[in-house]
Amino acid sequence: MTFIMNFIIIPLMCIVGIVPSIYLLFAIPIVIGYKVYRKLRFGISLMN
Repeated sequence: MTFIMNFIIIPLMCIVGIVPSIYLLFAIPIVIGYKVYRKLRFGISLMN
């Protein structure tokens, strides 16, 4: 019975862990790029 539970829980935990990692992998560079674009184009501070 524990083998079946491990067979279900381990892939589920892998999915739960990888989804936020993939999100951050793409979101952080996009936000930084957008802030640099606003700084160069409009002169807005990077901290806003």
